[in-house]
Amino acid sequence: MPLSSRRDDEGNKQMTYSVVNGKQSISAQRSLGASGNRRGLAALVMAAVVVVSGLVSSGVAEAKGTTKPPPIPTCYYTGSGYGDCEGYIIPGGGTVVPLTVANKKDKFKLKGPAPLQSTKPVACGDAGCVYNHLDWFVGGGVKVVSGCKTNVSKCWVIVPRGTKMWVPVYVRQNNDSPTIYLIFNSGIRLKKGGRLQMSVTSSATSGSLAVGATATISVKLTAVAGPIYSIVPSAVTISSASLTAGPASSASGFKLAKGASTVLDYTLTGASAGSASVTVSAMGVDAEGRSVTASGALSIRVP
Repeated sequence: MPLSSRRDDEGNKQMTYSVVNGKQSISAQRSLGASGNRRGLAALVMAAVVVVSGLVSSGVAEAKGTTKPPPIPTCYYTGSGYGDCEGYIIPGGGTVVPLTVANKKDKFKLKGPAPLQSTKPVACGDAGCVYNHLDWFVGGGVKVVSGCKTNVSKCWVIVPRGTKMWVPVYVRQNNDSPTIYLIFNSGIRLKKGGRLQMSVTSSATSGSLAVGATATISVKLTAVAGPIYSIVPSAVTISSASLTAGPASSASGFKLAKGASTVLDYTLTGASAGSASVTVSAMGVDAEGRSVTASGALSIRVP
């Protein structure tokens, strides 16, 4: 998204954000006086720490919409640094997951990592103790339907139809890199698009894995009824500490043609005796610009 700056007659710096939607362009300006730059930046940083929802109300509006979302600004991938990203404070190093919808449905079901235990402190010092925490940050104009609370993995939100800009909702475990969902809701009904299908299998004999031993789980993704773009498989979620999982064998953000499949392999290691369910999910975008998801699960026992 192009960003330009200039100074007006009073010496105030003006930053202009331009978004191109079809034949229309939208621009907004805000002035930052020289004396107010540092105070404004400090207030913006404090707001990012305190505010969980309703960060900025601009950028989301009811309109007829367009089928094509605007380009994703680079700052969502790099983080906003000491400034902001379309009015939002965005942490760096995050995984960006674009979600688009081109029909009259405006509810998005988002998922974060399973929260770690939050009853035992992970570190203590003179100032007190620190506990694990999973936090959601919801962009302005977004209505929370359910979840989206501290240490809750699910977040269901409504983004108004006719969105003209990407709306961020991100989830973060402690100070780890966030998962940044960027939502675009055009509000225009299109034809049925493709689907993403998943199957999960394990090399563990009879679903059993000894302590210290390793096994492979293979996740097969298939594009059904049409091509799927920008596929992002999630990390493996394990229900107990009896198993640990290694990273997938392939990077995210790939495409599958109609009817095509790919297999991603994860390595499981038996950590301690017990049973665990292993869950994998994936997201993508079909040819009509709508988000598609798929998930699969299996159980592993560590004797």
